[in-house]
This record gives sequence, C-alpha cells and structure tokens, in this order.
Amino acid sequence: MRHLILNLTIMTFVLCTGLALGKSGVAAEYTLDTGDVLSIKLLERNEISGDVIVGMDGTISLPGIGAIVARGETVRGLERKLLKRISETVVQPSLAVQMVAYRPFFILGEVGEAGGYPYQPGLTVLKAVSLAKGFKSTRSDLNQFSKQLANLRAKQALGNNVTTLASAEVRRARVLAEQADQDIFAFDPGSGIISKLPNLDTIIETEQALFAKRRVSHKRQLDQVKETIAARQLELQSYKKRMSSKDDLNDQIDKEVREVRKLRKQGLVPVERVNRLIREQLNIRGQVLQTNSLLRQAQVSLSLSQEKLISLTEGLKVELAREVRELEDQISILKTSIKGELEIMESTGDGYRRSAGSDQIGYGFEIHRKDQLLTGTIDFNTPILPGDTLIVLRNRPSLDTVQLYERGGG
Repeated sequence: MRHLILNLTIMTFVLCTGLALGKSGVAAEYTLDTGDVLSIKLLERNEISGDVIVGMDGTISLPGIGAIVARGETVRGLERKLLKRISETVVQPSLAVQMVAYRPFFILGEVGEAGGYPYQPGLTVLKAVSLAKGFKSTRSDLNQFSKQLANLRAKQALGNNVTTLASAEVRRARVLAEQADQDIFAFDPGSGIISKLPNLDTIIETEQALFAKRRVSHKRQLDQVKETIAARQLELQSYKKRMSSKDDLNDQIDKEVREVRKLRKQGLVPVERVNRLIREQLNIRGQVLQTNSLLRQAQVSLSLSQEKLISLTEGLKVELAREVRELEDQISILKTSIKGELEIMESTGDGYRRSAGSDQIGYGFEIHRKDQLLTGTIDFNTPILPGDTLIVLRNRPSLDTVQLYERGGG
C-alpha cells in the first residue's frame, strides 16, 4: 500500500515538473525596470552609444537626448521610443537596443546565503537555491521524498554546469592563447571536476580547430591590408614623382612663354607659336590638377587602410580582453552553482535516515514578482525572472502526509 501511494505521488510530481519545464526562462514580453543594463548603439552619434543602466526612477539618461522612461517598456518598445526622440535631431538614425544584463533576483529565507544574485537566463528555483549555497538545514529538514528529488535535480544541474564550465575553461584558454599570439594552444584540465568529463577531448579539439581557423583568417586579413598599404604607398610615390616632373615642365613652358611674348612684341615670332605654347601650358596645368586629385585620393585610401590595420590589431586586443572578462565572470558563476549543487547532493545523499515517528519539515517556496505573490504550484523547475524575490520557507507537511510515511514504515 505504501509503495502504491508513493508511486502515485511521484507520478503526480513528475507531471507537474514536466509542465513547469515548458515555461521559458525570460518572458517574451519582458519589461524593463531598475537595474537592467542595456546596450545602445547609434551610428550617427557615437557619444550616445554605450551601456546604460535603468536608474532608481526607472529612466535612462543619454547625452543630448535627456531622460527617457524605460520602466515598463519592452526592449523593442524602448527602441521605438528612443527612435522617435532621436529622429527629431537625426535624419534616418540607425539605432539598436539590446539587453546586456538583467536586473538581479533576490532569495531570502532558509538558504545558505540569502541576498541578491546576478540573473542567469534559464534560472529556476533549484538553480537559485544552488547559487544561495543550498538549503540552510537540509539534513534534518527535508522529508524523504523532497530529499530524493532535490538530489536528482542537483545531479542533473551539476552535469549540465560541469559541461558548460569545461567549455568556458577551454574557451578562455583559447582566447588567452590568441592574446599571447601563440601558434598553438593546449589545455591542461588538472585534477579538477572537469578532468573526468567524457567529452572533454572533443571540446578541446573543437576549440583548437577554431583557434587555427581564426588565426589563419586574421593573418589573411592583416596580409591583405598590408599589401593594400604597400600598393598605396607606391602609388603615392609615383604620383609625387609625376607631380614633380609636371611642375618642372610647367616652369620651363612658363619661361618659354615669357621669352616668346617678348619676341612677339618685336615681331620676330608668329602669333601661332605663342598660342601653341599657351595651349600646351594649359594642358600641363590640367594634368597637374588631375594628378593632384589622384594623389589626394591615394592619400585618403592609404589613411583608411592604415586605420583598418590598427582596428585589426588594437581592436582585436580589446575584443579578446572583453571576451576574457566575460568568460571569467561566467566561470565564477558556474563554480558557485556547482558548489551549491554539490552541497545539495551531499546533504540529500543516501546516508540520511529519518527517525520513525519524527515530524518531518519540508520546504515551500514563494515568488514575489512586481509586488505580487505568484499563485499556483511552485516547485524546483519554476522559472525565476529578473527582479523576482524567491522566499524559501520551512513548512510542516500535513498530518495526512506524516501518517502516510509512518504507516509505510518510514
């Protein structure tokens, strides 16, 4: 009888969690509020471009634009609002607004470390509890059913996070090798948790192939730009020599025109000769102007190529440094999550035994979203959204549940 009731209970719980897994991590119509960080890019106004944070009053402030209310707007809605305001001073503006970081969520109650934590896409109640270093007193408080379920969920989350951590660690090694301009890069997993990952070699091989591809592509781009710069420099030298030659020729003709005009006044040369020299002089001046125009075009082209070379070298350094910072942040968060999951697994392991007849205290969850308490069943798979406050409560199960376990023999 005990096994039948317990199996029915498990089937009901799995059905509920299956439905919860269908919910998205962040609502499609996510609305902005204090703490959200946005990236704003406006091609026509560099001083406006950059990251901005939604302030305590729910607004963002942009140079030359002023304060814009972002609270309650979706990202696309805010983009339309900004576009309308910017269009008053900029003709056909090219604007892009993207999320950089969601506002933090908060977890309170019976957890290891309550407080605010950076939001991660796909966050669930289980992951939130892991980030908060697990339940405060899981060894004595979880009932047997919740203990087994928490252990299973923690194992699943641990497997996913270890794989993600391995990918991030290997990717960071690859980016650091690119920063150091190495010919190859190798990754030593050491004796840590990722060293025993079955597909670690595949992850390393994938990043090594990407490293080689990026290195070849970047070298090809650099070589092409350098060849263009060399060609433009030769072109400039050619135009300068031509200008010098034309200037010398023009000086000679000027001198000859002056002498012929003197002779013409004395009646010693025909007027046709004077006219021919003047036409030749005008033709040379036209060639000088044309060569000077080509010279300026070559100078502009050379300047653009030199700027591109700087962008390929210095720009890559900036991009790699940014990528390293992002990966290190991701690795730090993953390690914290893994630590929390290991603590949950340890405190809900098979070594725990419940005393017959003792009162079991389980855990319940409340989610407060925009000052409203969510209704309905909240379990480990319930999504947490940015700005949510998750409260973990110790609650005593009903008398029927306690009696059910006691009748079943504990």
